[in-house]
Amino acid sequence: MNGHLEVLKWLRENSCPWDTNTCRGAAEGGHIEVLQWARANCCPWDEKGLLFMAAEKGQETVVRALIEAGADVNKADDDGVTPLLIAAQEGHEAMVRSLIEAGADVNKAKDDGATPLLIAAQNGHETIARALIEAGVDINKATDDGVTPLYMAAQNGHEAVLRALIEAGADVNKAKDDGATPLCIGAEKGHETVVRALVEAEADVNKAKDNGWTPLLIAAHHDHGAVVRALIEAGVDINKAEDKCVTPLLIAAQNGHEAVLRVLIEAGADVNKAEDNGSTPLCIAAQQGHEVVLRALIKAGADVNKATDDGLTPLFTAAQNGRKTVVRALIKAGVDVNKAKNGGWTPLFVAAQNGHEAVLRVLIKAGADINKAKDDGVTPLFMAATLGHEAIVQILRDDGTV
Repeated sequence: MNGHLEVLKWLRENSCPWDTNTCRGAAEGGHIEVLQWARANCCPWDEKGLLFMAAEKGQETVVRALIEAGADVNKADDDGVTPLLIAAQEGHEAMVRSLIEAGADVNKAKDDGATPLLIAAQNGHETIARALIEAGVDINKATDDGVTPLYMAAQNGHEAVLRALIEAGADVNKAKDDGATPLCIGAEKGHETVVRALVEAEADVNKAKDNGWTPLLIAAHHDHGAVVRALIEAGVDINKAEDKCVTPLLIAAQNGHEAVLRVLIEAGADVNKAEDNGSTPLCIAAQQGHEVVLRALIKAGADVNKATDDGLTPLFTAAQNGRKTVVRALIKAGVDVNKAKNGGWTPLFVAAQNGHEAVLRVLIKAGADINKAKDDGVTPLFMAATLGHEAIVQILRDDGTV
């Protein structure tokens, strides 16, 4: 009706039909006089729908009128959503306060457990969060999978809301069902100011998820250097590993995150600490071909000959994957070019087997034994010939293979 009460009256005098959409339109537009007249003249009336519409659109006067007419402020839709939750979601502070004054249940949650406070935290509505806190909301009430308002604020980087929740006594270490704390998710998303705020509130910087992933390991994985520094400054255990013994340094090496790796090294990370299969950060860097990372690890004192449980050395894995520049860097660092993995496989053997001609030449020039066979007697030449690597066969023959 666009607020034209006289037009509505004329239409009714001329027997024009009306339905719930008439009142709905008036509520949506905030046309309180139209709404009141229509209601007084028996216009079809959807109380719940009108209250939801007005709450969503921020029509405070309409909501007050509906409440005065007896509308139930706690009546939810099929998903458990209440008018208060909608107002909190849309950022209508005055509406939120009006509903609270009218007796809205500040802790009434959706079917998935999300409360008005969590929704306000999710959307960064600080003033609404504070209004709900003033009204005595359960600040730590979580969703069905354990997400708290503080966790949601940390996830979305809403520092102001996060600080308001902390000031109100939110549990900074309360975790989701998978063990992830607000600090874990803040670290994952790279929200440095959020991480620092949680650290100031004495969040446990070493508390890990159920799979052993700490905030530091998560930050290193995602290449969030500023967060890594903040956690180190807070006294985090720099070598704490996840369930498979993967450390922050190892994950940085694996992903080629040079800047994070250097920060961890400067802070005293153990460059030789291996995962549960014996792979060191150096071995992983060699496998992935991260030459700059590899050189940084070597400079920091990484053991170039330290092998995995099955004897796989950094040189072997580099040769296996055709990483010529990595092979050169390891040779320059004094690696044992003939050290074999279990079964007698040397770096030269695997280079010959995989047809890596450039790597083979580098190894031969460095003094690798071209005749050294596996434990079963198979030589590099025999393997290359069997696989049809003609160029490899020629190189081995030219260099004196017997």
